[in-house]
Amino acid sequence: MSKMKFKEKIKTLKKVFGKVKYLLLAILVALIFYSSNVLITNWKTILSVYSLKGFYEGSRMFVNLSFGFVKTIAWHSYTSLVLISILLGMFFSLVVYRTKMSVKSMDKKSVRIFATLGVFLGVLAPGCAACGMGILSALGFGVIAVNFLPFKGLEISLISITILGFSIVKITDKISNGNSCSIELKGGKNE
Repeated sequence: MSKMKFKEKIKTLKKVFGKVKYLLLAILVALIFYSSNVLITNWKTILSVYSLKGFYEGSRMFVNLSFGFVKTIAWHSYTSLVLISILLGMFFSLVVYRTKMSVKSMDKKSVRIFATLGVFLGVLAPGCAACGMGILSALGFGVIAVNFLPFKGLEISLISITILGFSIVKITDKISNGNSCSIELKGGKNE
């Protein structure tokens, strides 16, 4: 990637996230995703506190677990969860921005497929692969599924981060170009 293209991407990201509503949307989506992982991993504990001590104590337990989540899982799992949360928030905000920019066409099919795959993998294995493997752990596949993987599920998180990062780059390109498509001419030049 050339220095000029990189600067253009940064300029576009500043333009989008310089608007408070898109920044807040990204933060909100990231927090919801992060919180849902805390909830999925600790739902039995939170539910028992709610039933024994009530709503206030159950809510306090959830908040404490959210802030202390870093101490309950491996640092690489926590780091990947935070990265996926941030990337998912950014991607969601960029999609909303781009959709508002152009209702005609969203993205090329391949970009949508990559983005969907990245979000899907991020939801399946967002953080701690062994103890809190997202939706898979809620379905009972957490520890069983990762025992067969060489890095115990970290590879799924890394793939998800890569795909979400790629999707953000592609949608940022689309926003930078003002939704214009390049048309390949017979001579091989783009117009």
